[in-house]
Amino acid sequence: MKWQMGELPILGYADANHLQPIINPASGYDPMKPYEGRDPRFYASIYYNGADRNLAGSLIQTYVGGAEGISTTDRRYTRTGYYLRKFNNHRSGASNNSDGAVRLFRLAELYLNFAEAAYQSVGADVKVNDSNLGLSAREALNAIRKRAGMPDLKTGMTKEDFEKRYRNERRIELAFEEHRYFDVRQMGKFLVLPTNS
Repeated sequence: MKWQMGELPILGYADANHLQPIINPASGYDPMKPYEGRDPRFYASIYYNGADRNLAGSLIQTYVGGAEGISTTDRRYTRTGYYLRKFNNHRSGASNNSDGAVRLFRLAELYLNFAEAAYQSVGADVKVNDSNLGLSAREALNAIRKRAGMPDLKTGMTKEDFEKRYRNERRIELAFEEHRYFDVRQMGKFLVLPTNS
């Protein structure tokens, strides 16, 4: 079964340590195939076991004994089975650095900042006419999601539901761009899905 794009795969956790996820059956998530049907931004941000490094069939091998390996003692290898792909050029290597300049301010961040201000002041679905764009907070998030190939968020969400989706969108879109620490400090809390208790 393929994932239903836009459905959160995890609804919460059955334990206080967040080790037993409650899988959303409507999402189509299959724990035996965890990398299939993910948000396209996952593939752009993370190298995982079996990922195509250079789009020419060179697959990442993040397992003990694999080409990229896993090790708790050798700093050349991952401890988690994942590597950062965002900002990485597949042509980079030990003798050459083909990575480009890091973008300091992205259009997606402007949309996210606008969406936060809009939903906090007038709600998720009310257009803010003071801007040249005339967008609602939901439409600003949908502009980012559309670029990534994700479906639009539905209308009529409660403020709490929209805030949860906004915070998740910000976490995914700005992954590895050094925003998370400041976002958590500013919001005063992590994005923690509710437990089933």
